[in-house]
Order: sequence, then structure tokens, then C-alpha cells
Amino acid sequence: MNVIPCVRRRLLAAFGWLFFVGTLAATAAEIPGVWYGALAWGDYDSDGRPDLVVTGSTNQSPADGITQIWRNTGSGFVDINAGLPGLSHSTAAWADYDGDGRLDLLLNGWDRNGVRLTQIWRNTGSGFVNSGIALPGTFWGSVAWGDFDNDGRPDIVLTGWDTNTVRITQIWRNTGSGFTNINAGLPGVDSSAVAWGDYDNDGRLDLLLTGTSSSGDICQIWRNTGSGFVNANIPLPGVSLGSVAWADYDGDGRLDLLLAGNAALDRITQIWRNTGSGFVDSGIALPGVQYAAVAWGDYNKDGRPDILITGDTATQRVSQVWGNTGSGFTNANLVLTPVYWGSVGWADVNGDGWMDLALTGDSSTGRVFQIWQNPPPVLAPGATTLAASGVTTSGAGLNGTVNPNGFATGSYFEYGTTTAYGSKTATNNAGSGSSGVAVNSGLSGLGSGTSYHYRVVAVNAGGSVNGADQGFTTGVPAPSATTLAASGVTTSGAVLNGTVNPNGFATGSYFEYGTTTAYGSQTATNNAGSGSSGVAVNAGLSGLG
Repeated sequence: MNVIPCVRRRLLAAFGWLFFVGTLAATAAEIPGVWYGALAWGDYDSDGRPDLVVTGSTNQSPADGITQIWRNTGSGFVDINAGLPGLSHSTAAWADYDGDGRLDLLLNGWDRNGVRLTQIWRNTGSGFVNSGIALPGTFWGSVAWGDFDNDGRPDIVLTGWDTNTVRITQIWRNTGSGFTNINAGLPGVDSSAVAWGDYDNDGRLDLLLTGTSSSGDICQIWRNTGSGFVNANIPLPGVSLGSVAWADYDGDGRLDLLLAGNAALDRITQIWRNTGSGFVDSGIALPGVQYAAVAWGDYNKDGRPDILITGDTATQRVSQVWGNTGSGFTNANLVLTPVYWGSVGWADVNGDGWMDLALTGDSSTGRVFQIWQNPPPVLAPGATTLAASGVTTSGAGLNGTVNPNGFATGSYFEYGTTTAYGSKTATNNAGSGSSGVAVNSGLSGLGSGTSYHYRVVAVNAGGSVNGADQGFTTGVPAPSATTLAASGVTTSGAVLNGTVNPNGFATGSYFEYGTTTAYGSQTATNNAGSGSSGVAVNAGLSGLG
């Protein structure tokens, strides 16, 4: 088995905060680069991680066709060597057709011997086996699963050139014991794309069909009446060599359609808005492409579906993500490898809640397969300033809480005698957790009896956040007092003497006296000043016993 580690390259910041990191899984010894093929995400082993099927040609001919299933291990991808037929000009789709709770695989295309085939490979839980269900082999076509008759079993639409070189479009109903062609009367197409979607909200899946028919390129919506399919006769531009997808891009509750490919006069990529009574071209400017692949996906988690487009504009290959702003679409200008003749798909590969993307196709340097990881935005930290503690005449402890919000975060305190602060503590590591952590810093050498302002500051790659301002006032130092010997002692009086050091703050002094150490009497208070050295103080007593 080949095991692919997640090798990352940071590329750029683009649409707002968004950037993609390339987890490049495209070397000859790993997931092979292909064109004329398809990729499809599906959790075939029910471990909660999307796995991948890749099919297509690694070079030029059917003999170079591959079909491989790569299991997502959580730390990379592993080829399970499923024994599937190598295909080119191929498509693939996942569904649990037999209701056993495991995703099975529908394939069609050209095998390495030039044989056209369509096969369902059943997931046994320990591998994949060909179901042996007889379906018409096609290539240059498309397949899709959809429960058109609402019986709880996924049915199949398939298109392309069959083994008699006849264009076909057929719907095969899943009976539970096999599949039956319902002879829906749809126009046969090749170079085609199909998609199921309930465009009229009647609870039944309708069919969007594009490709080259015997009368030229078409784009048709076939409405499911419950007893069959009828052409809705909605005027849409016919395309071939393209791609289609449904999504409610404008949030009005109706499915709109994204359409790309080679039209009669030019390459196009258009969004057709579902008005409820028909479809109108939205007029949104997107790069027109053929050999196209398109997919909807909300890559920035704003609740609006965005667009991934690859293909050929006639002057260049493109691979672009267009962000849905709610009032239009903006090119995210992500540096993705430009490809055509490829396939694309969105999935949350690493389980971080953000849609990643995969693409295949032919680039300027050859065939590629790539997964581009969409890392979550770095959230700014939270910061709360708490009350100071341990306030002394010359110091204090500053306290706060910081929430790193999952990203490496540092914190420090700003402080000073005004809200301009002017000083700060050293930066400490607040970790990368997702809950509040206590942070603190001790100050010393402060002025006595001074009011200070302070706040906590938290910083990570998402930004710098200031906690609210708090304040404290340092204490005033106590004066020092020395009692000296009395003087001028008489039968009824004495002079009491001492020295007092105000230690820089306005100080008063008095003497306590009495016949015991309980004293009981005191002299009047006198001003000792506010100096920083000892001053003599005295008081005369009279009327003593």
C-alpha cells in the first residue's frame, strides 16, 4: 500500500481572511494525476472521514486508465488496491444501492482494452466485488444516482456512446432485486453532464441533461411528473464538454443551476436563477470554460454556496474559486493549479469543519491530482483584565484571563499613570487552548501613593485584543518614630522628646503618656512635615503628680 502523508505548503491570503494550504497528493508513486476522468468523495468505510475514488487516464490512451479507491486514514490516504477496472473517459458516483449501510460504487467509461462498460461495484465491508448487474456500457458520458421514484432506493441515470456507438440517455430504476430501464424517452447524448434536483419543489427529483445529441448541443430540464419525465422546455443554452450542478445560490428556497461548457458561439459559465416560473440568466460574470468541471461548496461558512471552476477559456487553463457575497460572486484569487479535462469536488478532508477541495486534470506540466486544505480562520484571542492583587507601597500583582481560541497566543500587561500606559511587562505564553487561562505579572519599583492604570493584552495570528482598563493605587509608607529620653523633669512636669521620619508624606505626631503602658493620655498632634529624614518632636507636660 502507498501511504500519503499530509505535506503542506502555505500559499496566500485571498478572499478576506481565507487562504488554502496545498496538501499535495500528486506524485507518480502516490495518487496519480489523471485527466479524462473523475473523482468522487465518499465515506465507504463509515469511519467519519471522506474517502476518494479517482478514475481517468494518466497519459493519452485507454491503456493508461486507472480506477483507485484511496482511504482517508486521518493522517493521509492509502490505496486499498480494490481491484477495479482501469478506466478513461470515465465517471464515478457513490451510493448505497442495496441498503446495507455501505456506499457502493458506480463506474462507467472505456477500459484498458477499449471496451465500454458501466458497472456497479458492491461494498462488502471487506472489499469491493462486481455486482454483475447488467447495464449498458458507455464512455464520453456521465452517471448519477438519484431516487426519482421516492421508494428509498437510489436509481441511475447514465449517458454516453454505447457499445453500438449510439448515443444514449437512460434511467434505470432500482427494484431492490436489480435494475430496470424505464425507457424514459430522453435524448441520447455524449460529451455530457447530468444532475438530479427537485427544481419545482414538488418532492420529485427532476433531471438536468447536457451534451451533444443527434440534433446538436443541448441543455434540457426534464420534469419528473411521478409517472414519467417530460421536457420542461426551458430555454437554456446547449453545451457539451461541460459540467452542471444544482444549488440555491440566492437563498430563495429554489434550486438554481450552474452551467459550463462549449456553447454554439463560445465557451460559457453561467448561473441560471430559478424564478419559480422559469429560469433567467443571472448575468453574473464568470470565466467561460470548456473541458469543464464545476462544483458548489460553502468554503467560507457564511451559509452561501460558492463555486469551484476548472477548464479551458481558449487562452488559458483556469482553476478558480468564486465566493458568493450575497449580491454577486467575487474571484477569491486563490493560487490553484490551472487544469482542464479534469474533475473537482469539495469535502472536509481533515474533519476541522471547513470544506477542502480536490482537483484532477491536465496542467501545463502534465496530469495532476491535488487536495487543497482550507484551514480554519485564526480567531483573535479573548482578554479580560482582573483586579490587581498584592498591592504594596512599591509593587502590585496584575491579573487577567486570556482565551487563545485554539491558536498559539502570547499575553502581556500595559501599565502607567495614565490610560496611555507607556510601560509593559514581558510577554508570556498563554498556550493554544480554547478556554480562559489565568495570566499575571508582578510589578516592583513603583512610586508610593500613586494611582496606576493597567490592562491585559493578548496577541495571536488572528490579531491583538486589549482587556478593559483597571486601576490601583500603591500604599503610603508608614512614618518611623523614635522615643527619646524626657528632659526638664520637675515635680509636676516634663518635656517628652522623640524623632519622626515622615518618609515623604505629610505626617502628624503626638505622645501618649500615663502611669502604665496602657498610657491613657496623649498630647496634642503636631505637624511633623513631609520630609524624608528624622525631625525632632517634643511636647511639654504639666500638672503631673
